[in-house]
Order: sequence, then structure tokens, then C-alpha cells
Amino acid sequence: MDNDTKLKMKDLSIVKIAGALGCSLNSANQINCFVHEDSNPSLTLYQNSYYCFGCKTAGDNIDFVRGVKGLSYPEAYKWIEETFFFGGELIEPITTPPDRNRKESGTDGRQFSEVYSHFLSRLATDGAIYYMKKRGIPESVTRAAGLKLVNASEIETIKKTLLDTWGRDVLLDSGIFGKTEIYRFKYHPVIIPHFTQDGEPFNLNARAIDKHADIKYMLLPGIRKGFYGLPVINGLTPGGTLFICEGAIDALSLTALDMPALALSGNALFTPAQLDTVRPYRVVIVPDKDEAGVKGMFNRYDQLEREGIECATFNFDKFKEYYKVTKAAKDINDVIQEI
Repeated sequence: MDNDTKLKMKDLSIVKIAGALGCSLNSANQINCFVHEDSNPSLTLYQNSYYCFGCKTAGDNIDFVRGVKGLSYPEAYKWIEETFFFGGELIEPITTPPDRNRKESGTDGRQFSEVYSHFLSRLATDGAIYYMKKRGIPESVTRAAGLKLVNASEIETIKKTLLDTWGRDVLLDSGIFGKTEIYRFKYHPVIIPHFTQDGEPFNLNARAIDKHADIKYMLLPGIRKGFYGLPVINGLTPGGTLFICEGAIDALSLTALDMPALALSGNALFTPAQLDTVRPYRVVIVPDKDEAGVKGMFNRYDQLEREGIECATFNFDKFKEYYKVTKAAKDINDVIQEI
């Protein structure tokens, strides 16, 4: 590691480092000191340093990581590099505030809720349960989430029933039909419905079973994506912790551990309406363990911070350590499968 990279590490925001470490900060950017027994937070975080008003300990970003994680200097540098850098380059956050008037593109799928409900009613749950169990998701979670499986032998019968009931134009507008067949469900048979907080379907996420498939997930074309998992909010009280993942199966994985989670496809930023949805809660951003995921995590964190929404970044290493998982994992579901 060159000196230039080390200097960049020391210039990082220590508050962001604390978030990545899973520290819980109060409104004054204070935490319980890691040096002495501290029931009332006395260690204060500044731009890239800290000071404890109790035991007078102080230090920079490297010292902070060492103290919190109990690492040596080389180990602390390595942890910061793996968390905030890729190829020696710092992952830069967005610098332009998002447009408060921005709306998600596409048609509001709520107008097709009855169509989606009819389609889902024609599908079986057992195949989805079997597939999700292999992914570490228990049957109770799969059933509660309304997952279904398209049986290839029944596609033509389902097509005829839907056409007779809704007509081709509605099915095309809803995204269920392509020009000739049910939209890619032949190749993406696991159906993960997106429900509103009231339990009405507004989009369908189709998952490929073939692990070698080029495209793993397909949402309905032309329909707004929105949050996946909104009904979990019904069990939260203001101030409760809400996890935000990249994918639906990761959200289900956390929910299976009683960690209420939503998914926002890919690394898109929050729309104003989505910010209002999460505003009452303490939001923890959960990334995939790749460059795009980590960059997206910090971009979303910066956006929430600008909005004054309490937020933190997910500590993937501590999560694996808690569940005694040593195998390499690229996302939350990889960890769940090893528990």
C-alpha cells in the first residue's frame, strides 16, 4: 500500500468509518468509549479524529479502527482499504444533491393490481418454497411474501385464462405479456411479487432458476420498480431499524432473521416519495460485497444524511462473525445459506 493511499485513508470522514463499523452515534456524534467502561457516550468524533472526554484518549481514523475492532496497524489499514477503496482508488460519493421533484419512471403498477392478483392466483407456491429453502429461506417467510412458481406445462392454459379475462391490450400494458408469451416467465419462473404497504401487488419480479442464466432477475417492463417488501413496515414503530438491500432475496433473508428489510433494485437513489417512506425509521444500508454495491451504499448514505434521516452502513464482517460464517460471501443471502 503506497503512502498516497494511506494519506487518503486518514482524510476520510471518521463518521462514515464509524457507520461502516456499526457504531451507534448520538446526535452529537458521540459513542461509548472503547478504552474505558462508558455507559454515557463520552468519545466524540470530529472530521477525521476522535477525543474521549472521559479518559482523554485521542487518535485518527487508523487508531479508531484499531480501537473498535482490536486490530494491529497493518490490519486496520487493510480493513479501511477493503471497505472504502477499490484498486487503490477511493470510492467517491455523489456530490450533487438529488432532485427533490424527481419521480421514478414508468407506469404506476397499482392500476394493474387486479391483473397481477389474478395471475398469481393461477400459480402454485410449493415450487417456490422448494427453491427458496435451497437459498436458506424458511417456508413461513416464502408463504408470507406470496412467492409463486410458474409451471412451464401450464403457461398456455394461464395465457388463455388471462386473455379471456383481461384482453391482450391490458396484459401488454401491465407488462405480463410480451408480444407472444408470458413475459420471460418461461425462463424466469420464480415470481416474487412487489406489494404495497396495504398488500396490493404493483409489480412482479421474475427470478431465473438456472444459476448460469445471463439475466437473473426481470421486473415487468414499463412498470415502476418501487420498494420491495413494503408490508414489513406495518410491524415497525417510528424510530425502529429498517434495513435497505439491493435485492428481494436479500431482503427476505434478513426478514427471516427478524431484521425488517426493504429492497431497492440495484443501486438507485431514493425518490422523494421513497425518502418520505423511510424517514420515520433508523435506516441501515446493506450493500452487496462488490465495487458497485459499496459505492451505492455510500451514495445512499450521503443522500439520507442530507435529508436528516438517521442512517448507518451495514457491517458485513461483524454479521458473518456473529453467525460464525467463514466462507466468502458476496451478499446477505450467501451468508444465510451457511447459517
